[in-house]
Amino acid sequence: MGKTVKCGKFSGNFRVFSVFLPNLRRWAVTFLREEEASLTIELVLWLPVLLVSFQFLADVSIAMMAQQDFHLVARDASRMVALGQRTPAQAEDYIRERLADYDGAKASVSIADNLVTSTLVVPAESVTSISGKLVGNDISADVTMWVERQGSGS
Repeated sequence: MGKTVKCGKFSGNFRVFSVFLPNLRRWAVTFLREEEASLTIELVLWLPVLLVSFQFLADVSIAMMAQQDFHLVARDASRMVALGQRTPAQAEDYIRERLADYDGAKASVSIADNLVTSTLVVPAESVTSISGKLVGNDISADVTMWVERQGSGS
């Protein structure tokens, strides 16, 4: 069956966990019967839910901050084109440079009817750690401004 092993005070037929299994059973029974352990068990059961909730809140906060940053970048690009400081192609390069840290970021700047429109689209999964992969939506920012002609000011 098993071989005889002498190890300190334990000797006899050696089977897997033959030394530890009785002690483990006794510890588990004692642990489950004590009232102080109920708090530990509840914590162990609720801990994954709490951790996922905190991660979700952190992801939502990061996504909101990122969208604010995207709006500021789009506003800056539209303003530069509206003032004649950059062309739409240069503004798109500016946006791509500012969003270089985000994979899959798309930018477009267009002029139509004296309006400059800057549009940014970034996949949510490149901004957040967990929520973006679950939701799969994009975070976007659109800004439209009037084109200001040089010499038309007062």
